[in-house]
Amino acid sequence: MPARAIATVGPPELGSFPARPLPTGAVLHRITLRLDPDGSVRKPWYFSASGTPGSGRFDLLLPRGSCYLSDAKPGAFVEVFRRVGVIDRADLARRQLFTATRTGPTLRLADLRARRAARFGVTADLSAGDDYTSSQPAAQALFRAGFAGVAGTIRHDPSLRLRNVAVFGRAGAFASQRGWQGRRVGLELDRELAAEVVAYGYAVVDIPYDVTTTAPS
Repeated sequence: MPARAIATVGPPELGSFPARPLPTGAVLHRITLRLDPDGSVRKPWYFSASGTPGSGRFDLLLPRGSCYLSDAKPGAFVEVFRRVGVIDRADLARRQLFTATRTGPTLRLADLRARRAARFGVTADLSAGDDYTSSQPAAQALFRAGFAGVAGTIRHDPSLRLRNVAVFGRAGAFASQRGWQGRRVGLELDRELAAEVVAYGYAVVDIPYDVTTTAPS
């Protein structure tokens, strides 16, 4: 069964799709800009919808959307900076690390990393491939089946140990979400995260570089 077949399977059949609980006390992370273009403080929760600018891998159809987080700080980091090895320190200063702690009841996520997901045609491409024409309909079908989101791999983590979580909700930007407690801190202030992402080859520098130049003769 090809991966895109998930979109054609009805909710009763998808009720047996492997689930991963996101319990009370679970902590997720995402990195956003501090400010919007108009200078206002950016709302940390953003649920993007299919067919809109910047549409994401597991976006739902309007009026619903998906908010992307990671179960580890480095996961949120690599999702934003991807394979940009050298990062301008000023770019870090423009961003914030948002940590969300689950305070509401346990959420039921569709586990795309489970072995049993293969029975539904799931492959690693669904979480890491370039083609969203399979992943977005799959997310929509899993939403109809009652899942609160999906958990998959992070494309830019070669170890495949970090987890990407797309939480379903109403499309748009929000300062808060029921069932969650959020905390924001300047990205450049998290020294622990800075040390962890060195292993991925990232380096933070001041740009432009302070380089000695010689006038042409």
